[in-house]
Amino acid sequence: ALITKEFSFQDETKKLSEQIINCSWFFMAWKKDPTVQSMLTVLDTIQDIFKVTHDCWDKLNNITFHFLKLEDFGLSDDLYLKMNSRGRPLTEFENFKANLIQKIKDINESKIENEPLNMNFDGEWTDLFWELSKQEKLLSFDERYLNFLRAMAIPQYTEKNIELDNEDVIKNISLLSNANNKRKQYNENFSFKKYDELNCFDYSYFKNIKRVLDNKFNDKKENIDKKEDIVLDYFNRTLFNQMTNGSSIGFADLIGIYAYFYNDTMNNPVLVRVIRNLVEAYRPYQEARTYFNSIKDMKKLHKSLAGKDEIESLDILSKWDFDKNKINVGYLEKQLKEEKIKAELMKTSNDWKEKILAIENHCYLKGKIQFLLDWSKDKEENYDFYEFEKYSKIFNILFNEHEEKNKFAGNNNAF
Repeated sequence: ALITKEFSFQDETKKLSEQIINCSWFFMAWKKDPTVQSMLTVLDTIQDIFKVTHDCWDKLNNITFHFLKLEDFGLSDDLYLKMNSRGRPLTEFENFKANLIQKIKDINESKIENEPLNMNFDGEWTDLFWELSKQEKLLSFDERYLNFLRAMAIPQYTEKNIELDNEDVIKNISLLSNANNKRKQYNENFSFKKYDELNCFDYSYFKNIKRVLDNKFNDKKENIDKKEDIVLDYFNRTLFNQMTNGSSIGFADLIGIYAYFYNDTMNNPVLVRVIRNLVEAYRPYQEARTYFNSIKDMKKLHKSLAGKDEIESLDILSKWDFDKNKINVGYLEKQLKEEKIKAELMKTSNDWKEKILAIENHCYLKGKIQFLLDWSKDKEENYDFYEFEKYSKIFNILFNEHEEKNKFAGNNNAF
């Protein structure tokens, strides 16, 4: 536009960028364009450096440029990542990220919150997604990073509308999650502008992004019992990978994202384990309304156990009153009744605790062991530890985890 439109340098006391912005041909939307912002900043810098110099024009011929066509050089993605000025259109992720950065800037300038947002999109977080894309080459760096940012927006939208509860909210959740896996329609319907209209990108969204990625990068596992690392691994690795793997994410995993990343259950190993079990119990029910109602019920559990230690948490679970704390979703109530039984048994001895934790972490069970508990009852309907131990051993023999895991890799419902 500077070349094709008329422009004269009128006032040396004013910044060049201000005079350009005041021109009739300058679109106000350009003020939010990172490329235009960069160009204006450079022009202001040139003006500031050379404003007292008057013989520069005749020396411009000393500056020459050489054009090198890059297409035929077989350049790797490493160069693509490090150098944006490559003569190619910005990718979907780069445009999305630029809009997010502008959003962060607007939030910080508004000073709504005392603590300004300090994000690390192009530092350690880039290294995190770059390494992930090299390890699993099905998706590019851009795709994984963009999938993560979009996935984190869904529980954010759920949280902001949890009390509203109408069909428009359910419809938007379904579209946000790309339930029908129509990628083209998904991208067209949910551009950055659409996310912004739904108010997905606010201060709390960016704070959660920072917490999740900082923890992921530093691989923090503080305050977690080593015996329960296999459960924590579901959240730290499996769930994180699921968020980055594709444009569509299941509602079961969205419940896990909401419970873990948005309510920070990390400091309570009992809560972490129970939520993992509830998420796996939900997996057959992939529907937006059930997901939304499940989040409401899950918040009751989180409110009861958050901030409690292991002993207190087991005690609360073992005494859970289903009349007082009504659970509206059937599968949750059924699984929570099982968790109540397990909590009662785990309180009685460490033997019960160790055996329950060991068998429920089996790759085919993932917390659902009610049938083993039923088989272990004696004639008086009491739970017999030795019977439970016996049937757990039989199950492990019949379904050897290490052998069968490879045979049925990725099949959550194999058993």
